[in-house]
Amino acid sequence: TKVNGAVKKIGVSYNDAIVSVFNKDTMRLVSSAIPNKHGEYQFNGLSGDMECFIVSFDLRKQFNAVIQDNVVPK
Repeated sequence: TKVNGAVKKIGVSYNDAIVSVFNKDTMRLVSSAIPNKHGEYQFNGLSGDMECFIVSFDLRKQFNAVIQDNVVPK
């Protein structure tokens, strides 16, 4: 199972970021990735019953982190 998405900055694809997925029950980091040139990221091999949250950090430090909560891999 996987979680995938895209990072955007003011509606435009953005790849100068780091995206991390955390297990919501344990609050532990599962994996991190740098988006591709289109701002897309994907985390494969996640447990289908794991609830998680995704945090994206702007590597240029121009914007605050963005969080997506209650994510379930499919």
